Amino acid sequence: MNRKPVTLDHVNEIFELRGFNKIALVCGSIKKSVDFYTNLLGMKLIHQTQEDDGSKRCLIDFGNGVDRLELIWFPDGEVAPGIATSNYLDEELANLLIQPTAALIHICYDLPLIELENYRKKLKNLDIDVTLMRNDMTFHSSFYFKDPDGINIEFGANTRAYMDGDLEYQPKADVETYDTLARD
Repeated sequence: MNRKPVTLDHVNEIFELRGFNKIALVCGSIKKSVDFYTNLLGMKLIHQTQEDDGSKRCLIDFGNGVDRLELIWFPDGEVAPGIATSNYLDEELANLLIQPTAALIHICYDLPLIELENYRKKLKNLDIDVTLMRNDMTFHSSFYFKDPDGINIEFGANTRAYMDGDLEYQPKADVETYDTLARD
């Protein structure tokens, strides 16, 4: 049976979304976080600034010149992975960002499948606690570890392209679906 990837024939005609501009993370120590992402993971610091309120921001390039991570530190701010502090944001932005209706579970960096186990061993040799390799050979293989602030990082790779048949998932009858929860 010939199966083609789902995304190849889709063009977003509403917005020209080209990907993420950056992922912004609040960190407890800008120094530790920059060190972790640049020296340990090999990313490159490309911009840093200190705002009038004392907060610091560092922009880090993944290594492809396109994808970036923004690390933000607030003086005397409480660090909770996935939740920004509102002490240093204007009221409108604070109300938008602080609502705990969702949380960041992890950030998955896309890597070559053939290198995953080598990268896992490399991090272990650097005394980073990593999980066992998760091999879902029907779609995705990966492993996890944490950054200095406890944010879960996944190094992963797709084992094959997305296919039309991937949309045929049927949830188990005893599990509430998103649609059911959304109506409550």
